Amino acid sequence: RIYFKRSGDSDEWRMLQEIDWEKGYRTSPTDDFKGGSFSYFTLNGGGDYFHIITSCITNYSSPWTYSIMSGGVSSDADSITSRYKSIDMINGRAYLGNLKYTDITGKEVIAGDAMLKTPVGKFDIHLKENLLEASINDGDEIVTLLGYADRILQFKKEKVHVINISQELEFIEDTYTGVGIAIPTAATKTANGIAWVNDVGVFYYNGERMLDLFVRNGKRLISREDWNDFLVQDGADSGSGETSLSPQIYYMPKYKELIVYSDKGNTANNVENRYAMLYSLETQSWNYLSKD
Repeated sequence: RIYFKRSGDSDEWRMLQEIDWEKGYRTSPTDDFKGGSFSYFTLNGGGDYFHIITSCITNYSSPWTYSIMSGGVSSDADSITSRYKSIDMINGRAYLGNLKYTDITGKEVIAGDAMLKTPVGKFDIHLKENLLEASINDGDEIVTLLGYADRILQFKKEKVHVINISQELEFIEDTYTGVGIAIPTAATKTANGIAWVNDVGVFYYNGERMLDLFVRNGKRLISREDWNDFLVQDGADSGSGETSLSPQIYYMPKYKELIVYSDKGNTANNVENRYAMLYSLETQSWNYLSKD
């Protein structure tokens, strides 16, 4: 969209035109798009460009201000150009995590422990005022973000923050230390919660609390020794000199089951007789899967 106002005027920015490279252009969001004169060219110095010729009228009484068209965002708000390593959508917003952005001074900022939320329905508007930092400069970076039940689970390498987003201002509702994840595929959404895996075990957040899926009714289902064996390449943990694996987890909605692989990507590293582990969310039981 292109906006205008008189030079030196304190009036709001108003929409001049909305341009769509396929549909054409229009001067009001209630109008139909009109076909413009499009052209495509390459400059001698390199770079490809599209060019469109339209006709427009500067309507200083137009009701379509920047604030209205942007969902209440002021044209004076400080915006940033951001890149991110994780994103999830919840309650009509996008939540971005592990950021690299250019601030309003042109400085590049790397904020591995920061999140940013967008306005509702405006996923491409990134405002500095919407930066969120649950734990600042703790030497731990965000690996992935997953949302469930008005909560964002912010997975870091060493800890998991449960961030309540049900109110206007977000706040940390709980923090689980020592149960972070190494890779994004070590966490997954299910129909009724979020599950994740690390070198300690497999855990589940049900919207209220974290559960250890290796324990049922106070009884341990998978021993620490068996889990340690599952996470080394030869399937027998000696305590030193082993090739450690990076487990990953997926949800199978048809069967309401979780499948845990002992290593990411390279299935050759998965042990022959313990290729994967299967957990039933209905029976709360574990089974080993072989490659056969």
